[in-house]
Amino acid sequence: MKVNNSIIVYLCACLLTTGFVYQAEANYQLKVLVKFPFMVERYDSLGNVLLDSLCRKREVTALIYKTGMIDSLSLEKLTNDSGYVIFDFDYWHDGTTVDSSTLERIDISFPNTYKPVKIGAQVSFEPLRFEAMQFRGQTPEEIIIVLPLSIHLIEYWIGQGNYEFDFVVMSDMHIAESKVNGDFGSSGYNDYDDNPNETTDEIQNSENAVNFINYMVAWWHRPIRFVVCTGDITSSSERSEYQRTKKILAGLFDYLPLTLGTNFSIYQYLAIMIPGLMRLGLKCQPVKLQLVITFMNSLTPNTIV
Repeated sequence: MKVNNSIIVYLCACLLTTGFVYQAEANYQLKVLVKFPFMVERYDSLGNVLLDSLCRKREVTALIYKTGMIDSLSLEKLTNDSGYVIFDFDYWHDGTTVDSSTLERIDISFPNTYKPVKIGAQVSFEPLRFEAMQFRGQTPEEIIIVLPLSIHLIEYWIGQGNYEFDFVVMSDMHIAESKVNGDFGSSGYNDYDDNPNETTDEIQNSENAVNFINYMVAWWHRPIRFVVCTGDITSSSERSEYQRTKKILAGLFDYLPLTLGTNFSIYQYLAIMIPGLMRLGLKCQPVKLQLVITFMNSLTPNTIV
């Protein structure tokens, strides 16, 4: 029997609208909302600047444990444009239903996100993980997590060839942006960084970035050849802010940063270093480049590539 295709389409539409065809909800839903500990600028579709603390496009893993810790399930997703992710769980491995009555523990981890751990003068990094989260025992469950200052690592490959190396780009350091009373260092514009204990979130972020680059080289044996530091380097181009920037970047062992900045953030020795970088690019062709991109929690989230 011949059936008109338009009739089939119409019947399918009727089934969908009347509810005969639907996607069943999971037995247990877990919503995880992720935030920065500060406000972040972003643009809407019309180009308007908006401020919120939502953490978007961040990898999140939910690990749930059955009562008695006899079974576990895990799922990984990205937070959406509203800063949250929803995990759907249906059945444990033994076929029993996942629900609040069979749930004992929830762990939330962030793949490719690392928090600094300082022991004495040594700084190391470990994966960011929140264990035994408090939950209400209902579905849908909602957990809100505020991230600490941490490093988010994303990697991309660029190009093809038999020779490869990594390089890092630090962007938007914004040194001293959240400074107290709007003035960093001593008083005035042409001032000095006279207090080594004075710090801001942006300064701590930049220090974490430098330590993480060194950590990747020393412990992960990453072949990072050079570091590029782009603007904005400072918050208001005070002399003291540049002095603190120099101190922070001096912590990069075996590297001399190439700085290409905005906001009056260009160092005078750029003219000497740029040709060297160009020669490096010509000498290594064909080259397969690996970019290491790291997003740090910041008032203007800093980026390391």
